[in-house]
Amino acid sequence: MRNTTTSYKNVIKLGIYSFILLNIFTNAIKILPSGAYYRELLVIELLITIIVAMDFGFKIPIESSAKQKIVAIFLSQFLAYFFTTLFEKYDCFDIHRLIAFLLMYIVLFEAAKFGKITKRDFEQILKIIIIIGIVACFYNIFIHRDTILTFNLSKIMYYTSTYSAFFLTRSNFCLLLVVCYVISLYFYDLNKKRIFILLAVFFVGNVLLTNARTSIIILALITANYLFMKKNGSARNIIIIILCGAILALLPWDSIILNFKNIMDKYSLIFRINSSDFSNGRLELWWYAFKDMDLKSFLLGHGIGSKDAYLGMIGAIAYSFHSSWIDLFYEGGMCLFLIYASVFIYVIKYVKNSTLSVIQKKMFYNFIIILLVSGIGDAIALPFMLDTSTIFSTLVFITFPICTVNGDRRTAMRGDINES
Repeated sequence: MRNTTTSYKNVIKLGIYSFILLNIFTNAIKILPSGAYYRELLVIELLITIIVAMDFGFKIPIESSAKQKIVAIFLSQFLAYFFTTLFEKYDCFDIHRLIAFLLMYIVLFEAAKFGKITKRDFEQILKIIIIIGIVACFYNIFIHRDTILTFNLSKIMYYTSTYSAFFLTRSNFCLLLVVCYVISLYFYDLNKKRIFILLAVFFVGNVLLTNARTSIIILALITANYLFMKKNGSARNIIIIILCGAILALLPWDSIILNFKNIMDKYSLIFRINSSDFSNGRLELWWYAFKDMDLKSFLLGHGIGSKDAYLGMIGAIAYSFHSSWIDLFYEGGMCLFLIYASVFIYVIKYVKNSTLSVIQKKMFYNFIIILLVSGIGDAIALPFMLDTSTIFSTLVFITFPICTVNGDRRTAMRGDINES
C-alpha cells in the first residue's frame, strides 16, 4: 500500500501552485478589499494560515493536534461565510477563495501526516452532521408551521420551496439533507440500528417537501445504487420498479412537453434569463458562458471571480451559472478544470485500491454521485463549507475519509488500537 502522505503531497502541491499561478496570471486577486470588516477577517485568516503553514512547511514545532487545526480552520471559514452573507459584499471574493483553498489542503496534509483522526473520530463527525441536518429540518418545520398544519400537500410543497437553513441556501440545505441520508445508510449498514433508517426516511421526506429537482434525482440514484448492492435480488428489483414509477409519476410532464415543443419550434436552447420554465433559465446562462469564448479563455478562463461581474452585467439574479462545472470552466478554463479533474480521478482510484472497508467505500461512491449530479445543475457548496471556495471544498469533503479512516495501514492500526 502506498504511503498516504507521499501520494497526496505531489498531487496537492500541484493544485496549490497551479491555483496561485493562475490567479496571478489573470490578475484576478484583489489585494486590498474595501470593507473594514473584511480587513479584520483577512488578518484572522492570514494569521491562521501562517501558523499552520509554519508548522506544516518549516517544521517549527507548535503544540497542536490535527483536530485542533481542523476546528480552527472551520471556525475561520464559518466566520468568513457569516460576514460575506451578512453584508452581501463580495469585494474580496478571490482572496477568500485562495486562503480557504490553502487552509483546507494544508489541514488535509496534517491529518494524513500524523493520523490523529481515527475511525471513531470520523464517525463522530458524521453524527454531528446528522444532528445539524435534524436541527435544520426542525428549524424549517417551525418557520413553516402554519402552512404545514393545513395538511394541504400542494400548499406545503409550494411554500417550503423557500426552505433555507441558517446561512445555507435552499440548494445547499437540500444537499445537507442528501448527505445526511447517505450517512444514515452508512450507520445502518455499520450498526444495524433501525433508528438510522427512520432518520433516512425523515431526511428524504424533507427533501421531497422542498421540491428540489436536483436533490430528488440524487436521492433516487443513491437509493438505486444502495439497493443494487443488496443480496436479495427479487425484492430489490420490485423496490426499484416502484421507485422508478414514483419518479415518473412525479415528473412535471406538462412543463417538459411544453419546453420540448418550444425547442422543436424554435430550433434553439435559449430561454429567458431568470424565467420560470423547466430549466429556470439555466440553458441560456450556460449558452452565455460559452458565447464569447476564444482560445485563450478556453485554455485559461476569464479569471477567478470574473463570472460574478459578467453575470451582473447580463442581468442574472444569482452570481453563478447554476452549474459548478461551468463556473469552474468559465473562471479557470481547461487548465483549472483538468487540475480539478486529475485530483478527482486520483482520489477515486486511491479509494478503489485502499484499505477502506466495503461500507466506507459505498459511502464514498454515494458522495461521488452527490458531487457529480448536483454539480451539473447547481453551484454546489457542500454543507458547512464556505460558499466562496465552492469547487475546492468539495475535494476536501471527498478526500477527508481517505486521509483519516484507514487511509494507510499505519493509520488503520492506530485507529483499531484506540478503539479497542
